[in-house]
Amino acid sequence: MGDTLYASSFDHEVLSDSTLCLSHRGTVHHKIHVSKVILAGHSSYFAGLFTSSMKESQPGQREITLDVEPEDAPYFRALIQSLYTGTLTMPIATVTPLLPDPSSSSLPSSPSPLQSPSLSSSSSLS
Repeated sequence: MGDTLYASSFDHEVLSDSTLCLSHRGTVHHKIHVSKVILAGHSSYFAGLFTSSMKESQPGQREITLDVEPEDAPYFRALIQSLYTGTLTMPIATVTPLLPDPSSSSLPSSPSPLQSPSLSSSSSLS
């Protein structure tokens, strides 16, 4: 069962505690209002990021900046939205290049903060 209860809070400025800033070469090209609890609950990358000594874990830190190619922003947005809805709105093959290398044991460098086991080939999240 997906988190459809949270679907209406996706990219909702008032109901979010952070802003995911997608940037490339230092220029922010897309912003998504997110909840750290939802991201961390579905992604070990974000859980690690928010509980580490990195700046994103500091109290009051609202911006999370990830390096994402501008043409990948719609796919990345769909991946983040799927954490809220439980459904991926595009074919899994389209977003697979954004996923981290599963053999990596450390926090991956962006733009790949989602864990591939949470996505299935049927484009639905469990």
